[in-house]
Amino acid sequence: MKTKLLLLFVLLVLPFAYAQELPEDAGITPDSFVWGLDKAIENINLLLTFDKAKKAEKRLQIAQERLLEVKSMIEQNKLDKADKSKKSHEQTLEKVKQNLDELKKEDTEQVKDVTTLESALNKHESKIEELSNEVDIKIELNGELTEDQKSAVRNLVSS
Repeated sequence: MKTKLLLLFVLLVLPFAYAQELPEDAGITPDSFVWGLDKAIENINLLLTFDKAKKAEKRLQIAQERLLEVKSMIEQNKLDKADKSKKSHEQTLEKVKQNLDELKKEDTEQVKDVTTLESALNKHESKIEELSNEVDIKIELNGELTEDQKSAVRNLVSS
Protein backbone atom coordinates (compact mmCIF):
# COMPACT_ATOMS: atom_id res chain seq x y z
CA MET A 1 0.00 0.00 0.00
CA LYS A 2 2.81 2.40 0.90
CA THR A 3 4.51 1.61 -2.39
CA LYS A 4 1.36 2.49 -4.33
CA LEU A 5 1.02 5.78 -2.44
CA LEU A 6 4.65 6.62 -3.09
CA LEU A 7 4.27 5.85 -6.77
CA LEU A 8 1.11 7.97 -6.93
CA PHE A 9 2.99 10.81 -5.25
CA VAL A 10 5.88 10.53 -7.68
CA LEU A 11 3.62 10.44 -10.72
CA LEU A 12 1.21 13.19 -9.72
CA VAL A 13 2.89 15.60 -7.34
CA LEU A 14 6.56 15.69 -8.25
CA PRO A 15 6.08 16.71 -11.88
CA PHE A 16 4.17 19.81 -10.79
CA ALA A 17 6.86 20.82 -8.33
CA TYR A 18 9.53 19.97 -10.88
CA ALA A 19 7.98 21.99 -13.69
CA GLN A 20 8.00 25.26 -11.78
CA GLU A 21 11.68 26.01 -12.39
CA LEU A 22 13.93 25.93 -15.38
CA PRO A 23 16.58 23.26 -14.96
CA GLU A 24 20.12 24.41 -14.34
CA ASP A 25 21.77 21.05 -14.94
CA ALA A 26 20.98 18.15 -17.21
CA GLY A 27 19.44 16.02 -14.47
CA ILE A 28 18.77 12.50 -15.67
CA THR A 29 20.60 11.96 -18.94
CA PRO A 30 20.00 9.41 -21.72
CA ASP A 31 22.85 7.26 -20.46
CA SER A 32 20.80 6.53 -17.33
CA PHE A 33 18.43 3.57 -17.26
CA VAL A 34 15.73 5.81 -15.71
CA TRP A 35 15.77 8.39 -18.52
CA GLY A 36 12.73 6.75 -20.11
CA LEU A 37 10.87 6.97 -16.78
CA ASP A 38 11.82 10.64 -16.49
CA LYS A 39 10.37 11.29 -19.96
CA ALA A 40 7.24 9.28 -19.10
CA ILE A 41 6.67 11.42 -16.00
CA GLU A 42 7.07 14.56 -18.10
CA ASN A 43 4.50 13.23 -20.58
CA ILE A 44 2.03 12.44 -17.79
CA ASN A 45 2.54 15.94 -16.46
CA LEU A 46 1.78 17.34 -19.92
CA LEU A 47 -1.33 15.16 -20.23
CA LEU A 48 -2.60 16.59 -16.96
CA THR A 49 -2.06 20.16 -18.18
CA PHE A 50 -5.06 21.49 -20.08
CA ASP A 51 -4.16 25.16 -20.48
CA LYS A 52 -2.35 25.56 -23.81
CA ALA A 53 -0.09 28.34 -22.56
CA LYS A 54 0.96 26.35 -19.49
CA LYS A 55 1.52 23.28 -21.65
CA ALA A 56 3.77 25.26 -24.00
CA GLU A 57 5.64 26.67 -21.01
CA LYS A 58 6.22 23.18 -19.61
CA ARG A 59 7.36 21.92 -22.98
CA LEU A 60 9.83 24.78 -23.21
CA GLN A 61 11.21 23.76 -19.80
CA ILE A 62 11.54 20.19 -21.06
CA ALA A 63 13.34 21.47 -24.17
CA GLN A 64 15.74 23.36 -21.91
CA GLU A 65 16.48 20.16 -20.02
CA ARG A 66 17.04 18.25 -23.27
CA LEU A 67 19.46 20.94 -24.46
CA LEU A 68 21.42 20.57 -21.22
CA GLU A 69 21.42 16.81 -21.74
CA VAL A 70 22.87 17.26 -25.23
CA LYS A 71 25.62 19.45 -23.79
CA SER A 72 26.37 16.96 -21.01
CA MET A 73 26.51 13.99 -23.37
CA ILE A 74 28.80 15.84 -25.79
CA GLU A 75 31.12 16.77 -22.93
CA GLN A 76 31.26 13.09 -21.96
CA ASN A 77 31.85 12.11 -25.61
CA LYS A 78 28.65 10.03 -25.66
CA LEU A 79 27.55 11.20 -29.08
CA ASP A 80 24.88 8.53 -29.62
CA LYS A 81 23.21 9.59 -26.36
CA ALA A 82 23.58 13.26 -27.29
CA ASP A 83 21.80 12.50 -30.55
CA LYS A 84 18.96 10.87 -28.60
CA SER A 85 18.50 14.01 -26.50
CA LYS A 86 18.83 16.23 -29.56
CA LYS A 87 16.00 14.41 -31.32
CA SER A 88 13.81 14.68 -28.24
CA HIS A 89 14.74 18.38 -27.97
CA GLU A 90 13.75 19.01 -31.59
CA GLN A 91 10.40 17.22 -31.17
CA THR A 92 9.62 19.11 -27.98
CA LEU A 93 10.59 22.47 -29.47
CA GLU A 94 8.39 21.77 -32.50
CA LYS A 95 5.44 21.10 -30.19
CA VAL A 96 6.15 24.36 -28.34
CA LYS A 97 5.97 26.21 -31.64
CA GLN A 98 2.72 24.43 -32.55
CA ASN A 99 1.21 25.39 -29.16
CA LEU A 100 2.31 28.96 -29.74
CA ASP A 101 0.75 29.03 -33.22
CA GLU A 102 -2.51 27.67 -31.79
CA LEU A 103 -2.50 30.33 -29.09
CA LYS A 104 -1.94 33.06 -31.69
CA LYS A 105 -4.91 31.84 -33.74
CA GLU A 106 -7.25 31.90 -30.77
CA ASP A 107 -8.95 35.19 -30.21
CA THR A 108 -8.62 35.17 -26.42
CA GLU A 109 -7.07 37.17 -23.64
CA GLN A 110 -3.90 35.09 -23.80
CA VAL A 111 -1.91 37.75 -25.64
CA LYS A 112 0.34 38.20 -22.61
CA ASP A 113 0.98 34.44 -22.50
CA VAL A 114 1.88 34.43 -26.19
CA THR A 115 4.29 37.35 -25.75
CA THR A 116 5.91 35.72 -22.73
CA LEU A 117 6.24 32.39 -24.51
CA GLU A 118 7.71 34.01 -27.63
CA SER A 119 10.27 35.78 -25.48
CA ALA A 120 11.15 32.54 -23.67
CA LEU A 121 11.42 30.71 -26.99
CA ASN A 122 13.79 33.37 -28.33
CA LYS A 123 15.94 33.05 -25.21
CA HIS A 124 16.00 29.28 -25.64
CA GLU A 125 17.07 29.61 -29.26
CA SER A 126 19.87 31.94 -28.09
CA LYS A 127 20.97 29.24 -25.66
CA ILE A 128 21.09 26.77 -28.53
CA GLU A 129 23.41 29.13 -30.40
CA GLU A 130 25.55 29.63 -27.28
CA LEU A 131 25.86 25.86 -26.85
CA SER A 132 26.92 25.50 -30.45
CA ASN A 133 29.62 28.14 -30.05
CA GLU A 134 30.77 26.74 -26.70
CA VAL A 135 31.08 23.21 -28.10
CA ASP A 136 32.96 24.52 -31.14
CA ILE A 137 35.49 26.27 -28.89
CA LYS A 138 35.92 23.18 -26.72
CA ILE A 139 36.50 21.04 -29.79
CA GLU A 140 39.27 23.35 -30.96
CA LEU A 141 40.90 23.63 -27.53
CA ASN A 142 40.59 19.99 -26.58
CA GLY A 143 42.45 17.93 -29.17
CA GLU A 144 41.27 14.56 -27.82
CA LEU A 145 38.66 14.03 -30.52
CA THR A 146 39.29 12.47 -33.89
CA GLU A 147 38.29 14.39 -36.99
CA ASP A 148 35.26 12.10 -37.42
CA GLN A 149 34.18 12.79 -33.84
CA LYS A 150 34.67 16.53 -34.31
CA SER A 151 32.56 16.39 -37.45
CA ALA A 152 29.85 14.35 -35.69
CA VAL A 153 29.73 16.81 -32.78
CA ARG A 154 29.53 19.81 -35.11
CA ASN A 155 26.71 18.16 -37.06
CA LEU A 156 24.91 17.30 -33.85
CA VAL A 157 25.08 20.82 -32.49
CA SER A 158 24.56 22.71 -35.74
CA SER A 159 21.18 21.15 -36.39
